[in-house]
Amino acid sequence: FCSAYASEVSQPLAVQLRVEQVTEGLVKDLARAGCDYPVLGLECGDEAYRKRFLDKPFTNAAAYEAVRRLEGAGITVHASFIMGLPFETPQHLAATVRMAREIGAGELSWKYYTPERWTRLYQRCVAIDLLSDHYVELPFGAGEAMIRLTHSTQADLDKVHQALRMIRGP
Repeated sequence: FCSAYASEVSQPLAVQLRVEQVTEGLVKDLARAGCDYPVLGLECGDEAYRKRFLDKPFTNAAAYEAVRRLEGAGITVHASFIMGLPFETPQHLAATVRMAREIGAGELSWKYYTPERWTRLYQRCVAIDLLSDHYVELPFGAGEAMIRLTHSTQADLDKVHQALRMIRGP
């Protein structure tokens, strides 16, 4: 795909990646194709949380290596995080801020968790009545938690939002 894209389309390329996909070979292919917008879904800085609830079993070290590979090939990484997740604690949030600070990605993005109907986590939210009215009103995200928080507060999320803005810069 990347070879054909580079020769036949020759336009900037945006991709969504999982950490596990970022091999040396893929990075070379993406660079050759002109990839300039890889979004790397990191979601949460806590490895155990990510594995248990988000089905993303990669280690933080693997995430750092994926960013190093992409950035080393001249591809600016957009590291993507989620906050306001079910069962997320202030400690999980602190791990996310720490990862955002240490990851070395050229860009950071984050949003509040939006329950996606086809996910296991959505089913869990439904089962224990975590969906809020905001989920129906604003199904693609908002400036506040989209579920009923159980282990953190909106004030905790506001602090994380501010910390991430400071890391990202103006």
